[in-house]
Amino acid sequence: MEITMIQNLHRPVEKPDKPVERTDTPVEETGGTNLAFFAGTPCAEREGRPVELLDTSLSEEQNREDMNIKKEAQEIYESGQALTYIVNTLQRYHVDDTDLLTALTLSHAATNVMNNEIALNIRVSGAAGTGKSHAMMTAAEIIPSDRILTGRFSDKALLYKSAEIKPGTTFLFDDQSLSEVAAEIMKAQTSDVNKPFHYTTVQNGQTLTLTCPERCVRWNALCDSTGDEQTADRELSFFADDSEEHHRKVAALKAKMDMDPAFRLDKRPLKVCKEILNLLPTEKDKRTIVQIPFADKIRFDGTETLRTMSHLSTMIRAAALLAAPKRNVTSAGFLIAETDDFKVAAGIMNRIINGIGGSQK
Repeated sequence: MEITMIQNLHRPVEKPDKPVERTDTPVEETGGTNLAFFAGTPCAEREGRPVELLDTSLSEEQNREDMNIKKEAQEIYESGQALTYIVNTLQRYHVDDTDLLTALTLSHAATNVMNNEIALNIRVSGAAGTGKSHAMMTAAEIIPSDRILTGRFSDKALLYKSAEIKPGTTFLFDDQSLSEVAAEIMKAQTSDVNKPFHYTTVQNGQTLTLTCPERCVRWNALCDSTGDEQTADRELSFFADDSEEHHRKVAALKAKMDMDPAFRLDKRPLKVCKEILNLLPTEKDKRTIVQIPFADKIRFDGTETLRTMSHLSTMIRAAALLAAPKRNVTSAGFLIAETDDFKVAAGIMNRIINGIGGSQK
């Protein structure tokens, strides 16, 4: 058998008699960035043009700051003081309305609790200029960006864009009355919070079933408290503070912002709050189950509805979740609520039931 040897696979490249003609195309002709190199030297440098190096110092600094924010959020969450920190931070930008800001925070946290049977929908009503919309918009800044829907949107957006809406999303309605269809969607979601809402219609002569995801909540800011009684029964209703003392505090904050614009422009505390909420489990198989061992000892004075009792339980579970690192866990993995969580929820509910800052008729 004849064997042919192949040799000189790495023969030296013969140098051309004359310089090789450049084939790179100018940037102006390609519309792109000219990254071609010639003889190991950037084209711009060979042509005498300055070579601008990418300044990575700013991006590195931003990355360090992002890591610091996440670290601070983790430390606050581990301390069990997440709810206190969040409400105090929100009041840096919005005066008072402690119950409302606490309820808004609990409303979002509750979407991450597996065994809640009701959505914690929030309504705030009051005259124009009393800050009801500002309170909700301030709270909206700390909700993870992929789980908040603000601005004006139609009924169709709630259904036809459902693929873009994640479970546990907050819908913020600012001076926007619910249409009949939207109200039906919200009622259904509230009544059975763990199941998506299915809506069947006809399109081009074909039956079409649309779905709005489960565990969504709504925040409603209205100039009056009018509306469907069944819808109102599914909400925690707050009144905007229109007192003279409140107006003085708002004026003082405005003066402080006018004298020191950086105070209001500093969004870092809000970013820390958002990172805290990002620590809560959102995946279906990781959401927390909260046990209330003292549930049989809770009593209401008067004839409160079962839904009001469910609102209270939902707030207790949400408060426990925000303090999870400092709560005990059962052998089955259930988080155990403590009386401190009850005090947070009962304080809000008591004032609403008694017409102080809200109403739960």
